[in-house]
Amino acid sequence: MDLGELALKEYETLQAEKNGRIQARLQIWSVFLALVGAFFLAGLQAGLVSWAILIYPIAAAFLAQFAGHNETVLDRLKTYLRAFEARYGYDGYEQFNFQIKTRSGSQVKALRSALIATEVLATVVGIAHLLAEQHFLLASVATVIEIVTVVSTFLFLRDE
Repeated sequence: MDLGELALKEYETLQAEKNGRIQARLQIWSVFLALVGAFFLAGLQAGLVSWAILIYPIAAAFLAQFAGHNETVLDRLKTYLRAFEARYGYDGYEQFNFQIKTRSGSQVKALRSALIATEVLATVVGIAHLLAEQHFLLASVATVIEIVTVVSTFLFLRDE
């Protein structure tokens, strides 16, 4: 195998990895919707089961951490592919895309907004359940924990 064939194999492998990372975005949205459905259904119940909704922001923060890592690796792949194309004098998609001055970042913004909005909603519902059952100390502790998870979600999915 000569150097040109090896370079072509590397390029194909990197493109496949990039495609896998893009597909992971759809899986992240699927997991998000499943979490929302499950935890909000629990939040509609009475008694101790309704407190489960307070676990949702923690699960959402972990999902945000995974999504943030996925986007970081995807950006790294794009940067490497752009350099790879430049090295071999190939005016490919990464070269073209880099020349476009505006970047949307809509995927990350949309996920961040959806996660934070549902985390805040889950927190309000969960705290309301605790207060209705007169668990004031537990409501205070839960509020602090929930605020930390919402801030964590924002940080995991911040624009860099």
